[in-house]
Amino acid sequence: MSKKFFKKGEVVIRAGDNNTTCYLVDTGGFHVTKTLSDGTIKKIAQIGPNEIFGELGLIDNRPRAATITANQDSSATKLFKDGNIESIVRTNPGALLVIVKVLAKRLRKIIENTEGVGR
Repeated sequence: MSKKFFKKGEVVIRAGDNNTTCYLVDTGGFHVTKTLSDGTIKKIAQIGPNEIFGELGLIDNRPRAATITANQDSSATKLFKDGNIESIVRTNPGALLVIVKVLAKRLRKIIENTEGVGR
């Protein structure tokens, strides 16, 4: 694990990149954005201290789905760099629980944000 420092506006992860680095935010914050088909950039989440990002690429080994940008001077600890989820869980079983909790929290937020849609 190593701590990295990011300046405001610095892109940490770019949508479409192929890597599996996962970070834990120490200080500051990050915006999660997605570029829509018409070129519009949509902010989809804000990540702050004690939250992780990059876990999807770690799990499914697919290109990054969104761009993560520091919205202020920030620091984050690299938890896993270019590892595969199976070896990480073997060496650190608690990591899986942390990742599952993060995914559950984000899924719940998506569900709450879509209440009333389509009614």
